[in-house]
Amino acid sequence: MLFATLQEKKRLFRKFNVVTPEGIFEVVYDGMGMGRELVLVEGEIVATTSSDLHSGKTWFMPKFKFKIGSFLAVIKVNVGWLMAIDSFSLEVDGQQLYAED
Repeated sequence: MLFATLQEKKRLFRKFNVVTPEGIFEVVYDGMGMGRELVLVEGEIVATTSSDLHSGKTWFMPKFKFKIGSFLAVIKVNVGWLMAIDSFSLEVDGQQLYAED
C-alpha cells in the first residue's frame, strides 16, 4: 500500500511522509530557492531544476521524476505569477497520492 501525508505546507514548499512497502520516506519539494527548485528524499537532493525568472514568463510548470526507494515518483508543480503554487501533485508508482488544484 502506498500513501502520502502532508506534514508541512508553505507558499513554495511541501513536506510529506510517503509510506511504501519499503518504509516511510520524508519527501520535500522546495521552490524557495530564487529560481532553483529541489526535491529531497530523506534529506538528499534527488531532483532539481532552474527557472529563468527574468525571461518575462509569469509562471512555470516543472515536473520532477525521481525514486522513493525502488518506486518511481513524479511531482508536478504549477507556480503562478504571484509566485505561489497554483496546482501540485505527487504520484508514486503510477498512483496519485496527493493533489492540490
